[in-house]
Amino acid sequence: MDRLSGTDRQTRAVELDEPNSTMSDNQQCVHNEGKELFMTEGVKTIIYPVTDLAQARTLYSTLLGVQPHTDEAHYVGFNVDGQDVGLDPHGHRKGMTGPLSYWHVSEIKESLQSLLDAGAHLQQEVKDVGGGKLIASVKDVDGNIIGLIQPA
Repeated sequence: MDRLSGTDRQTRAVELDEPNSTMSDNQQCVHNEGKELFMTEGVKTIIYPVTDLAQARTLYSTLLGVQPHTDEAHYVGFNVDGQDVGLDPHGHRKGMTGPLSYWHVSEIKESLQSLLDAGAHLQQEVKDVGGGKLIASVKDVDGNIIGLIQPA
């Protein structure tokens, strides 16, 4: 994967026929059959399925050293230096068997299709989880779940 900085981002954007776009310092450039796709800014979100939300809130508050920024009956979310950590009390019912990492992407539908074209199997269609934030997931050939998230 390429990591570009400064002027190289502007040059690459022009090469890709996107004259007004640039890559963020965190964004990864992925090559697929000679075509460059700007797919990910890295793993910035991890969701844990929990059965006792109150106990998990206390535990993760202690672990992370911060209080949640979102504290609802359906989700508790923390942010530590740009890393989002979420607690999902319905995760087990959704089939989660452990933590799920989400790769941040700028175009979730294109990224999802690229993974499907590369042999992944659809786990969850694109879904708006509130405020315009979109998520989706696929399974690789070994059954590992890959989460995608497009921030609002």
